[in-house]
Amino acid sequence: FELSELCRYFMGRKLRNFFTLTTMGDLFGLTWALSAVFGSALADGIPITGESEEDYKYYILIFMAITVPLSCLPISDQIVIQMLFLTARLTMVVLMVVTTAVAYTSSSPHFGTQVGPASDVPAVNLNSTISTLVLCVFSTAFQFSVPSLTNETGNKQKMVPVISSSVSFVFISNLILGLLLASFFGLATNESSSLNWVDYHGGTWDGEGDIRESRAWWATMISQYIVLFAAIDGLAIYPLVAISLGEIMMSSMYEDRTHEMEENWKVRTLFRLLASVPQAIGSIFLSDLGVIAKYAGIFTLLSYSVCPCLLNIFGRRKMEAEELAEDTFYQTAFSSPGCSWALIAISSFLIIGV
Repeated sequence: FELSELCRYFMGRKLRNFFTLTTMGDLFGLTWALSAVFGSALADGIPITGESEEDYKYYILIFMAITVPLSCLPISDQIVIQMLFLTARLTMVVLMVVTTAVAYTSSSPHFGTQVGPASDVPAVNLNSTISTLVLCVFSTAFQFSVPSLTNETGNKQKMVPVISSSVSFVFISNLILGLLLASFFGLATNESSSLNWVDYHGGTWDGEGDIRESRAWWATMISQYIVLFAAIDGLAIYPLVAISLGEIMMSSMYEDRTHEMEENWKVRTLFRLLASVPQAIGSIFLSDLGVIAKYAGIFTLLSYSVCPCLLNIFGRRKMEAEELAEDTFYQTAFSSPGCSWALIAISSFLIIGV
């Protein structure tokens, strides 16, 4: 079942509509950010006309020309593409960690003229705590895609360890990268952190002339790989998100006829287009990643935290009323009503703070 279907069954149409709207805000924001990162990074790394604003718009159009058709394809037809991007993604994370760690302990500059970690990093800074927590939720939310991604599997129970491992990797890799990059680059950390590798030279620059022309070939390859792939990676993620968003919107409109309408390629394609085109166009006019993530993060909190908690609470009440077992195969220590109410309270505090 799609989450919107479960929300309608256990919570009614009003709360189902609330889930649909918050999830749309969340996923539109996420895909908007992917489009903006792609345009910004490539306009800077591989300029077309030399005018950054014009190059940015050209790259957004290129981005749409690739991702919109992919968003209209079944996930099963994208397996090879997704596995290739997964391998490249893991390689990028390893390179980011290793190059930063080496530069951290080196007595010579590896990034521009910076030697060692930055000295402007406060041990504690509570001013941005709430915004940071919202961004953390925004960057790790992916439960919306679970129904779509597991739809092709025969045994859904075997997906539990796969999903658990994925969640663990996402949180651990984000934590390591976040702490390492913030402590090394300090206030110079770019909003799109991969752009900090634009002037990476790995200690091979002699201090004279342009870094990009004087550094070693392998440093150039690492620099361009991290800067460009972080943006190109959105080409694989964007269609997956758009497919999930399209199915959620379709489920909200057609309800019990959803699975029937999924077989109608015209209807399915229409919802995939509605889920993939508007935000890409919007990124032409707003490219500030900080602004996008901040406001999309509010919808992420509502969709990622509040709605699932309400679904857990209302679902238990309905199962109890019908004298059915409340616990399921997917039960965990965090599935209790107490944990759900606590998470709702924390999410409310974060939303008010933002």
